Amino acid sequence: MEMEVKRYSRAWWIDTILWFAMASIPLILLPPWIADYFNPPRYKGDIFDPPKFVLICLIGITLFILIVIDKKVKRDLVFWLVMAWLGQLFFASLFAQNILFALGGTDFKGGRAEGFITFCFYAIFFLSAREYLRFSFRKLIILGLCLLPMIAYGLVQFYSYNVATPNSLSHNPNSWDPLVRFRNFPQFIFTTIGNPNFVGTVSALFFVLFTTLFVALKRWFFLLFSIAFFTLLLVSQARSAWVGSGAAILLLTALSLKNKPFRIPLLVLSLFLAFSTLLLTRNKPNNAVYAKSKTIFTKKNLDKYGGSGRIMIWNITGKIIANHPLLGVGPEHLKKAISKEQPALKNEYLRNKGNNIDRAHNEVLHMAAIGGIPAALLFLGIVFLTLYSALTKLKDNAMMLALFLSIIAYAIQSLFNISVIAVAPVFWIMLGALAGKQANLSSFPFENKRQSIVEETQTVYPS
Repeated sequence: MEMEVKRYSRAWWIDTILWFAMASIPLILLPPWIADYFNPPRYKGDIFDPPKFVLICLIGITLFILIVIDKKVKRDLVFWLVMAWLGQLFFASLFAQNILFALGGTDFKGGRAEGFITFCFYAIFFLSAREYLRFSFRKLIILGLCLLPMIAYGLVQFYSYNVATPNSLSHNPNSWDPLVRFRNFPQFIFTTIGNPNFVGTVSALFFVLFTTLFVALKRWFFLLFSIAFFTLLLVSQARSAWVGSGAAILLLTALSLKNKPFRIPLLVLSLFLAFSTLLLTRNKPNNAVYAKSKTIFTKKNLDKYGGSGRIMIWNITGKIIANHPLLGVGPEHLKKAISKEQPALKNEYLRNKGNNIDRAHNEVLHMAAIGGIPAALLFLGIVFLTLYSALTKLKDNAMMLALFLSIIAYAIQSLFNISVIAVAPVFWIMLGALAGKQANLSSFPFENKRQSIVEETQTVYPS
């Protein structure tokens, strides 16, 4: 039985908090003077991860309290897979070199804040979204508008210092960007996320989401958001995100060819995206987007250090997994394990690429390295079972199709990229929504029924 939502009920608050999480976590930054205050002299504090980590903790704890009190979380196969995954990571943390570091993921001087506690919050986001997240036009518009500052900052960065050569990545004391000018940030597209690869990941998620909704529902505001996230995706120069989102759009195109109502919006979208691409790749010889696109399909990517060193990283990570197949080395301990067990390969990579390895740059391999092969299999089980269960619902629901293709885009890019706290919460919330009941997404049937943009669609919660 279903009932209309009561404003300010626990279910209403959980839904609202989940939307707040998707809108705020990618955006939040710590003012530099505050970051420096909590760090030793001469050490410039991280303005990206600490505030996002604190916000994730606050949101995660709040959601946990609410869903425990509400007692509506369904205990099915997916739930127990999530519990088993967390259990595996917990034991991996207990056997790690530094237990507290593995549990917390950071000491605010090192680590990317993806310890066992963070994975627990990801699970809470997933389970909460599965039961309580509800979609409407109004919520999606607000979400898109909230993320526009992130897009604007990235585009201004691109047009201000169009990165085309390695020399342009160096510090510029005359830059307009205070983070580049006063904090020695390199001149690339980091916007509010902190790294162009992660900017590409979050852009791919929302680009595919809004693109699918436009094609299926023919609403102009979805087209505007699609173009906005597409431009940020392009200027991020994140090749893995390009490949992932490209594959998802190809699937959407294949579906559109079989569905006549999809063809016209797909044509309109193609024209707009083509025009955006031409604008962003003008003056091709000196353009970063054009230069980066030429590196995707080259023989050099198959070399030992091809793919920005990915092949070498995977090789080293494989050796760590072979040494720790059952429990891994513990969350946030891959860098320590490589330094201790593979010093020669670590130094070779450092000489050739100029940095250390702290991630496998493949989420499945990384999960196997930090939590053991069982953790990787459980993680894959959660994702694949969610995708498989959604297959039967794609035909009748635009929102379900949009979420499905967004997860596909993320999954493909994750084969070459890493999980970070600026983006992962959005992925887990979307995955949870995809795992939810079809009734949770009933606001978006494929039929093109006219409805006021600002009119809130009826939202229902399980009683």
